[in-house]
Amino acid sequence: MGQIHTIASILRRTLILLVISAFCVAVLSIVFSDIGAVSFFKLGVRLSTEPVDTDDAGYLEYYDVRDYIDTTKGYRMFIGGDAASYEAALDFLKFIKQNDEINIIRFETGDAELLNSYLASGDESLLDGAGLDENRLDFVCEIYEYNKLLPPVRKLSFATGSGGGGEFALIEGSYDRSLKRTGILDVSCIYPGSENCDPLFDISADRLRFGSLSGLSFCTEYLSQVSGNLGMPAFDGINQPEFYFIMGSEPMGSETESDAADDLTSGDGAV
Repeated sequence: MGQIHTIASILRRTLILLVISAFCVAVLSIVFSDIGAVSFFKLGVRLSTEPVDTDDAGYLEYYDVRDYIDTTKGYRMFIGGDAASYEAALDFLKFIKQNDEINIIRFETGDAELLNSYLASGDESLLDGAGLDENRLDFVCEIYEYNKLLPPVRKLSFATGSGGGGEFALIEGSYDRSLKRTGILDVSCIYPGSENCDPLFDISADRLRFGSLSGLSFCTEYLSQVSGNLGMPAFDGINQPEFYFIMGSEPMGSETESDAADDLTSGDGAV
């Protein structure tokens, strides 16, 4: 009887050791593989970005950019072609206008002369030959309304084609680091879960958020060290400018009072 009890005890301890060993192997596999690194990266994004309250007239959420306003020569914003990205661009442009004398908006294509004629007259029939899609046309109309609030010396106008500094350029497409120019502040929109989004940024954002990659340096370094260990493609950098928007699934400005209260109690949004 005693021998049976001894054998049962040995088997029980062996089973416990096997379970512990399997758990340790699983933990190590997660920590030293893409699984853990990507999860850690997404957590870093969540913690280091701030929800943007588009009803905040002070746009205080953008303080990450404030230190760069005085030294920049211009701005380039890389966006998708959807309406939400143009809404984000308008929101960011309004912040820029509070701190900088940027008065030129540059599109890559379109008829700048017609657009500026519309801004001066408000005649929407002029937009028929402007060569812009619906989302860009809506953006132009929003600029017309915004211009009404600005003094003459600060009103916005349009230019097209390639340009230099002293402007706010809207570019549809992905960011190319080789195009980076000294003195130009580059910003992009990122879309969690979409085909054109870097999967690393798929963090299930529920609202527009803003952040900078410098706040993710530890996460990206960790990811660079361990990615590819399980046969997955190795991480070779993020194809994004330093500053970025993360576009959530909810329309901007749709935050409820309860959501705002939850953020205040949880402390979400601190960088």
